[in-house]
Amino acid sequence: MARYSLNKYILSIKPSNELASAMNDFGTISIGGEGSYLDNVSINLDRNMWNTTGFSTGAWVHTKDLSKTGTVSITLSQLSPEVQRFIRLCETFYDNDYEGFTITLSTNDTDRRVISTCIDCYIQKIPSQDFASSAGNQTWVFTCGKITFS
Repeated sequence: MARYSLNKYILSIKPSNELASAMNDFGTISIGGEGSYLDNVSINLDRNMWNTTGFSTGAWVHTKDLSKTGTVSITLSQLSPEVQRFIRLCETFYDNDYEGFTITLSTNDTDRRVISTCIDCYIQKIPSQDFASSAGNQTWVFTCGKITFS
């Protein structure tokens, strides 16, 4: 029997040393685990790793694409304390030219098994800030230079 729970995963966002220093040791942001405001994490490569072209003669060619660019999408409650930190990060990156940060998704157990590592990541934009009769969710999208799955 398989068992699944979102609280078994932690997403860590680590700024470059230069950015952390500029933001007064901003530190690593960790989202997930029991009691967190996390609703969803999605890690996607932009392109297919393999493509196949067929010919009318019955032959085919497999083409390997080495691109590992992609996106990480994080959906969390608008009440999450991380929302304000993401807004600060976004504004800081917009005003300066810092190296992107590293995003790591790992299990939240004693093994802390790494599932994915994403390097040179930037927040694409501040999502819509909606205020309604009840709290909603926000999806933050990060563009990544290289995504690897473990």
